[in-house]
Amino acid sequence: LPPEREGSTPRRGAGEGLSKDKAYNPLPTQRSRNLRNNGTPAERRLWNALSNRKLAGARFNRQVVIKPYICDLVARSQKLVIELDGGQHGDAIGYDQARTGFLEARGYRVLRFWNNDVMRNIDGVVRTIEEALKLPPPARAGGEEPRSGEGEGMSSFERTGPPPLASRVDPSRSGGRGVALAIALAFPERLSRRRDSTGEQWQSVGGRGFRLDPTSPLARSEWLAVAEVAGAASGARILSAAALELSEVEALYGDRIEQFTNVRFDPATNAISATKGRRLGTIRLSSAPDPKPDQAAVEAGLVDAVRRHGVAILPWSDSAIALRRRAAFAAAHDPAIPDLGDGALIERIDAWLPSLLTGKRRLDSIDAGALRNALDGLLGYEAGRAIDRLAPTHFTSPAGAAHPIDFAATGGPTVEVRAQALYGLKDHPTVAGGRVPLTLAITSPAHRPIQTTRDLPAFWAGSWREVAKEMRGRYPRHPWPDDPASAPPTLRIKRASS
Repeated sequence: LPPEREGSTPRRGAGEGLSKDKAYNPLPTQRSRNLRNNGTPAERRLWNALSNRKLAGARFNRQVVIKPYICDLVARSQKLVIELDGGQHGDAIGYDQARTGFLEARGYRVLRFWNNDVMRNIDGVVRTIEEALKLPPPARAGGEEPRSGEGEGMSSFERTGPPPLASRVDPSRSGGRGVALAIALAFPERLSRRRDSTGEQWQSVGGRGFRLDPTSPLARSEWLAVAEVAGAASGARILSAAALELSEVEALYGDRIEQFTNVRFDPATNAISATKGRRLGTIRLSSAPDPKPDQAAVEAGLVDAVRRHGVAILPWSDSAIALRRRAAFAAAHDPAIPDLGDGALIERIDAWLPSLLTGKRRLDSIDAGALRNALDGLLGYEAGRAIDRLAPTHFTSPAGAAHPIDFAATGGPTVEVRAQALYGLKDHPTVAGGRVPLTLAITSPAHRPIQTTRDLPAFWAGSWREVAKEMRGRYPRHPWPDDPASAPPTLRIKRASS
């Protein structure tokens, strides 16, 4: 590597470790002393954790000359170099790789950390270094002994740059697996499992999604201990990692592996399907159908399903549906009547649904009568009586027949009734305490519509004569009086009446 230009001043980034300004200098000892006296915050924090043989009895020195470089921290007896990298190293990938290759060829084991790792996760960084100190030192490349001033033999653990991405650790090398375990211990939330066949998509224990160059040798691995990523959110790119086996993951984090039961509602079947298995963080290690899930979890899953999909998925009876419609109509005329609309039922769901789900795994197993009773319970006795008064279920015609009132009709409360059943009725029938006229859908004896009115006396006095004239020709066996308001109501034909 070329020497620095004479007279240049060493540059220091925010927390940078080994950078281009650490290349060969005619006065390396003075330069290393200057760097030692002007350490970055990250260097000072890590030095405070490692100095005075605080870690495994290892003696570390700062800004050690390994010509033509100056290394941030070196433990000579344990043959370990530690480098801290600041933001400018993202633009010096080629230089960093060449420097690491140089040190590696001379037998150095190199651990490299970002400044952010040190400042935010000092405990994890220290654990990684501690694991590296336990590894046997690898032989120097080519069998050479280190020359004076270059330190002892070490192997590399190097950060990679943009594609092609590579591992910091070659698992085939001696001690490589140990460093992988150290990474997993230092950054447990980055422990990741492959999500697709290409090895490009990875899921981390902490929940983030990572990407890896599918041409990397690591893409064939099932598990990765991830040391560095670049980017944010779910698209972060893996810059450095090492392969692990599931058995090693289980050995490291067996105490964090949880047994789980998962219940999921299937709208197509209206039922709960249950699975059980093991997971580490957000990664599911195994799962299988659970034939005997916890009933409380099943019932809670059914309640949640109704919350998400709405009360319409419940098996309401016609009577219950009609009650909800009547309650909605009556509440418009009496604010004291509780709301039985979809939103109100969801809001009060814990007050009426859980008790109906005891022992159930399907929503359609709920008894329809029980659902109707639950509505009555929400209304209470007084509100129920008010609904009956304001929105009765049926209209009783002068002929004595009960006809259901449709409170969902677009024209307002509507009742379908034969003309003969209304004979003798002089006043128009109403609901809501006389405030709302019923819509009368008047039909022929064959239940075909002949008139719809909200003013029966006006109909009797007006167009009835023309209607009756036409009906006498079609239905001669039925009475069609000229004055229906005074005629007796009947549902019989003339022959039966005589």
